[in-house]
Amino acid sequence: MLPANLFRDDAGNLINSFSGLGTNSYNNLFINGMLQEGNAYSVTPHTLTLFADGSTIYAGTPITLETLQFIAQVS
Repeated sequence: MLPANLFRDDAGNLINSFSGLGTNSYNNLFINGMLQEGNAYSVTPHTLTLFADGSTIYAGTPITLETLQFIAQVS
């Protein structure tokens, strides 16, 4: 499990939680630039859990969580 406070936002600021999670959103996980299958990880507002199944992820390996949230505005 990786706590959210190990990650930075697009501006380079440390975060406290992963935002934009919910029914109108989806996320993609990239490890070392490679897109991971959806069943290889789980995300909650405060943690990213990797299901590595005996794999090794070395310190310093880039991990990117991309979250896309859809919001409908009716006017």
